[in-house]
Amino acid sequence: GSLVALSRRDGQLAWTYKQPVQRDFLVSGQSGAAVVDDLVLCGLPNGKLVALGARDGGLTWEAALDKPDRSPYADVDTTPVVLPRPDGKPWVLAASHSGGLYALTVAAGAVVWQYPVSGLGPPVLDGDRLLVLATDGELHVLAAATGKPLWVRKLTGPVQGELTLIAEQRLLVVPTEQGLDLLDAANGLLLQRRATETGFAAAPVAAGDWLWTVSNGGVAYGFALRRANTLPIW
Repeated sequence: GSLVALSRRDGQLAWTYKQPVQRDFLVSGQSGAAVVDDLVLCGLPNGKLVALGARDGGLTWEAALDKPDRSPYADVDTTPVVLPRPDGKPWVLAASHSGGLYALTVAAGAVVWQYPVSGLGPPVLDGDRLLVLATDGELHVLAAATGKPLWVRKLTGPVQGELTLIAEQRLLVVPTEQGLDLLDAANGLLLQRRATETGFAAAPVAAGDWLWTVSNGGVAYGFALRRANTLPIW
């Protein structure tokens, strides 16, 4: 439930921000920080999304994203994603375990829309769409401007990690308990699976035609992506 800022020059402590949390009801997820201009945005285990002053850690605004009547687990355990807008006034996207995915104004933390599905991971922006994985193994595709669902695809099983978009290839990579799934970004259909005994939870890193990741068994993998008969092959 705390965020620490260090000096980039010498690593000395600059400031610490902390809120009390109820230890009995935690998913033990972890939100990273996103920086927008002079604000630092971060989710907390008590269901809050906070915007802090980058220089001193002072609280600019906070928003409650949890829904206690739906689940006792409140964690905002996804790193906030900044959604740029043509008018220059960006939104921030963040999900809590119980409340679903929210879009809020960066300037004031006002809720623009909510997609009330529990257990969502961090959203991935794909043009005017948002791609979001749910822990129960569903891929949700939303309109970025409104949060309205465009379609939902049931995947082959529970997922463990974050979704990765390979935009140039129009592919999605999904870490699962069984392995690594390669999906068609257009429709969410499974193209290929790389099965392992331990599965994957770490978010893959993609660059060009290469993909790197580490399995739950501690094995590092590098995949070269090529195409045969117009289909992607690992």
